Amino acid sequence: MKERMRDVFAEAVQDVVEMAQLEKSKGGRMPNRITGTLINSLASGLNGTFANTGEDSYIVTLAGLKLGDVARFAWTAPYARRLELGFTGTDSLGRNYAHPGNHFVGAAAAQFPQRVAYWSAKVKT
Repeated sequence: MKERMRDVFAEAVQDVVEMAQLEKSKGGRMPNRITGTLINSLASGLNGTFANTGEDSYIVTLAGLKLGDVARFAWTAPYARRLELGFTGTDSLGRNYAHPGNHFVGAAAAQFPQRVAYWSAKVKT
């Protein structure tokens, strides 16, 4: 039963991270890749560490997941927060912006309960 719980959690989290990483041109919310900096800035880790970095770092992190672990994921590009939440105003270089948020992380995270329900029905003991 515990192994099933771990598998459901890991599969649901993997789905959420993959949704967050899905570019707009492919139906997602993450801005389309120009340099790859944002998508490659993903940092992943367990229990307070960020041991893995890169576009697919979540795969390594989830492979080591045990029941009771806390998995963390963050996009560390300097502009990731602005792209997620939006920004209106003048930056430190005097440039004016009126950029709405893409909410690539928030929208994906909101799907977590549905992904858990999906995998709960699929993963067998």
